[in-house]
Amino acid sequence: MIYKTNFGNVDFYNFQYQDKIAVSLSGGIDSALAFYLTCKEVNDTTKTVLPFTGVDENCFAHEPCAANIVAFMKKTFPNVNILDHETHYYQRKDINESKKSYHREYEKSLNVHMIVYGLTKNPPSDLLNLYEMTGGRDTDRDNNNFPMGYRYFPFQHIDKRAIAELYDKFNLKTKLLPLTFSCVEPVVGEPCEKCWWCKEKFWAFGVYK
Repeated sequence: MIYKTNFGNVDFYNFQYQDKIAVSLSGGIDSALAFYLTCKEVNDTTKTVLPFTGVDENCFAHEPCAANIVAFMKKTFPNVNILDHETHYYQRKDINESKKSYHREYEKSLNVHMIVYGLTKNPPSDLLNLYEMTGGRDTDRDNNNFPMGYRYFPFQHIDKRAIAELYDKFNLKTKLLPLTFSCVEPVVGEPCEKCWWCKEKFWAFGVYK
């Protein structure tokens, strides 16, 4: 299915050849939408969807948010076979500040045919200083040409402005958006409003929480 926005289009895969699909659900805006569109594509089929979340034990806010998102999807798509939410834990300091290799090893154990990720493009470089989005920029998000394989990145060609339009398109800003949490440095469970992820969310959606 092709979804058009003013900031690029998403040609979302139909999972014709995959029976068991996993969604990497961080609890943030992008992965929540990837989960939603995955369920939309497999609705009324016999395919199964496995949501899973990696949680830094020093940042607990994402786990309950991800669980609430799973509950929302099960209610919204009662005809989709959504499996029990899996959560795996790590401590950033124990994996040399990088969780990617840790996640890759875990993902190999899931026994699924495809894994959907919510990764998006970075904001345009000329806006980074304007919105004081410095530090935390993931250079992988500048490589918007990930090959199609068992790891699927439907949003690799769009940034969060397009994600915001899709939230509008599906009337999710009042239903799904409040369940998400993007901050990686929360203060007593509240968004810090200073980290990269907070600022990017505010840039596209105009809200921190």
